[in-house]
Amino acid sequence: MDVFRFGTAGIGEQLTNQFLLRNSGTMPMDVASATPSCDCIQILRWPTNVAAGATGVVEVLFSPDKVGEVDYRVYIQTSDPDQPDIEYAIQGVVTAGSRSRADRNWTLYLGTPEAEQALREPGGVVWVDVRSPEAYARIRIPGSLQIPLYAVKTKGFLNGRQVVLVDEGYGSLVLEEECRKLRETGFSNVSIWYGGLNAWKRRDGRLEGEGGRDVSHIPPIALHDIAYSTDWLVVSVGAGMTNPTAGSVAIPFDAAKPEAFVSALNAAIEARPQVASVLIVTNTGKEYGTMAAAVNEIDAFVFFLEGGWTAWAENRQMMEALQHSHTAVVRNTSKSGSGAIVRPGGCGGCPK
Repeated sequence: MDVFRFGTAGIGEQLTNQFLLRNSGTMPMDVASATPSCDCIQILRWPTNVAAGATGVVEVLFSPDKVGEVDYRVYIQTSDPDQPDIEYAIQGVVTAGSRSRADRNWTLYLGTPEAEQALREPGGVVWVDVRSPEAYARIRIPGSLQIPLYAVKTKGFLNGRQVVLVDEGYGSLVLEEECRKLRETGFSNVSIWYGGLNAWKRRDGRLEGEGGRDVSHIPPIALHDIAYSTDWLVVSVGAGMTNPTAGSVAIPFDAAKPEAFVSALNAAIEARPQVASVLIVTNTGKEYGTMAAAVNEIDAFVFFLEGGWTAWAENRQMMEALQHSHTAVVRNTSKSGSGAIVRPGGCGGCPK
């Protein structure tokens, strides 16, 4: 069972996660329903069909209304006889307070000297790419293996090897939790590559694949976690900003004087010693091309938010609307795929 452990969250906080739905069979897999165990969960999107050998995404939004330890479930019914009922879990602790900014657990990441050594001799480690097969096909580290995060622990041949986990580089707390668990269960030499493919490219590492989205561009949904991570600095560029997140800074950019932007941004980074990644956001996300060359002088890994604040506002509105509606396909059975009793108000706090 794929488990998303979100750690600690505040009551009423909106969190998101993407579960991977892999069809390892030789026939297309139809998805009949996607059902949450609790009204606190809304299913933002799920595939109705997954081609043979492909991977679909089940994206959920959940906003807990019960303090304490929680265990949510999402149930998927498919046409695949080998996996007709698939169950995902969402687990963590909900507190009465709001979510606070969290420090990265740097002991789980590859240190700078080790990262430089890995770049010089990439064959000395096993690079495990935990992104989707589609993202892996578009662009990847040469020689890396594509293995879903939940399946890494089943790969016995990785035991005893130096393993480096690679994801999109947004700073996933899920990846940290799984890396910690892997170390506890015998994968003692596993670490995370900080910054994903963007950091690899920034360090002059070679990439291969079919091409596609720029590795420095990230979707609006990623900002939900970035805004609460102390290693990130969110920078608003441009006039008329109405949706900046708490802790973001506003820095103007003049294409005729890019050095002024670089100087101001480096000063903002120096004021926050924990910052290792920067997210630049404009109103519409259409002005990033003129900044790309300038940010090469920034002492941090630089990312850009796709669609800018406009896309971020639309994403928030969509999630708020879904939180107050019922867009998921909800079934009325009283048992999960594992036989556990499932109440319509699964967490105990939902309206019945």
